[in-house]
Amino acid sequence: MLKSRRDEAITLLKEGRFGDALPILLALEKDEIKEWVLYYAVGQCYKMSGDLIYARRFLEASRQLNGMNAELAYVLGDVCHLALYYEDAVKAFEDVISLYPDRVAAYNRIGMIYTQIGELDHAMEWYQKGLGRIAYLKSEGVQIDQDEYIYMLNGKMELGFVFPFRKIEDTVDLDLLKAIITNNIGVCYYQRGLYDEAKREFEVSVGLIPEGSSYSDPAYYLKELDEMKSFHKKDHYSNEVSELSS
Repeated sequence: MLKSRRDEAITLLKEGRFGDALPILLALEKDEIKEWVLYYAVGQCYKMSGDLIYARRFLEASRQLNGMNAELAYVLGDVCHLALYYEDAVKAFEDVISLYPDRVAAYNRIGMIYTQIGELDHAMEWYQKGLGRIAYLKSEGVQIDQDEYIYMLNGKMELGFVFPFRKIEDTVDLDLLKAIITNNIGVCYYQRGLYDEAKREFEVSVGLIPEGSSYSDPAYYLKELDEMKSFHKKDHYSNEVSELSS
């Protein structure tokens, strides 16, 4: 009976039917099957359905049973970030880095949080740490295996759950990660009104984007800066005309 319910839940997860899988997973949980991997699956289902409060609750329960899994900590940080629990999100992402320093996206996420709350010095510090880790990985010729990096929870566990529904939210392409972090440094300059410095970072970011990538943030900001510059030129010209005609 347990195996059949478990297999049914796995099939639903593979099909992306998280709402249908959730009652089965909760029934297993009510049967007092206290496994971190089950709590993780429930938390992910709640996350996919947009219920961040319950997602956080089950992910935290999962971490209490397995505090040494970096990817589990990352997903918890993601949920806390989305739910605007910034302090808890930073703590979770710091745990990720402590457990798995090569998870470069965690440095970026901490920087994003500090950017969002206006602590731009702290944001820049974490972005630079992320760039430093990328430089280290490149200098050492470290190859990050995608299965290890993204699907650390994949495979058979105590309940035999697999996680085909784990979205690849962060690339293992170091050049693209560098482009993303460089763009976010540009955003910090942009928010400070340092538009020349911001433009420089956005231009560097554009040059780093691998061919075929759909990442468009730096191009968007460059267009916005160009439109801003054009607007100020027109405004300056109209003022001159007004002064001449007066």
